Amino acid sequence: MGDALDGLFVGSALIDLVMMITVLEMIFLEVWLRRTNRREALRGTRMMLLPGLWLMLAIRSVSLQQSWMITAGFLLAAGCSHIADLIFRLYPPGE
Repeated sequence: MGDALDGLFVGSALIDLVMMITVLEMIFLEVWLRRTNRREALRGTRMMLLPGLWLMLAIRSVSLQQSWMITAGFLLAAGCSHIADLIFRLYPPGE
């Protein structure tokens, strides 16, 4: 079992797994919110999960030793997503 777990920590396998789980969570929440007629919460859910996905992509790019410019782009996208989320929370649409 140790060898199987060691494989998760090589390269980007672990972060890929976490990103896949996060995307599945996003899909599940989208379907659930649509079925329960809470569509107004969809944007908030997307805005909440998107910065984390950008940060995971930044970690993945570092683990794969990609160019620093790619990592910086992912970090910039994460920062912009965080700011957009804060603005959305402070000034919700329709108010």
